[in-house]
Amino acid sequence: MRDKSDAILNDTGKRPNIFIAKIGQSKDYLARATFAKNFFEVGGFEALEGDGNDIAQIIAEFKTSQSNYAIIASSDALYTMHAAKLAAALKSAGAKYIYLAGKPSTDAQPIFTQAGVNAYIFAKSNLVETLTALYALTEKGNH
Repeated sequence: MRDKSDAILNDTGKRPNIFIAKIGQSKDYLARATFAKNFFEVGGFEALEGDGNDIAQIIAEFKTSQSNYAIIASSDALYTMHAAKLAAALKSAGAKYIYLAGKPSTDAQPIFTQAGVNAYIFAKSNLVETLTALYALTEKGNH
């Protein structure tokens, strides 16, 4: 997978990347944001971290990042209040694929999916399968 990242770097001048949309304070997102950063960077994706604390600022940072992909990272409590709104805003801002860090409850998952979350990453996720699917998207010109 690192070879794919290197090839994209050679072709475009930058590595494929993903924007980490962090909700709340450090105590709310740190564990999941760090997990997400490591999850994607091991496969050659540059993780671009925003510092936004409200949806408008997060969306502005996402647009500035010029990424096509995003992952939402926060606590379960803040996901309940903000994840669906943030996912919908990211989709409207041009995110082609949105992940959520963590495994949501069976009640919350349909709400997040309807709002625009495409997939979830958590400790038991298949890293190779997830990254292979994301590289398939990048090969369609969505770096």
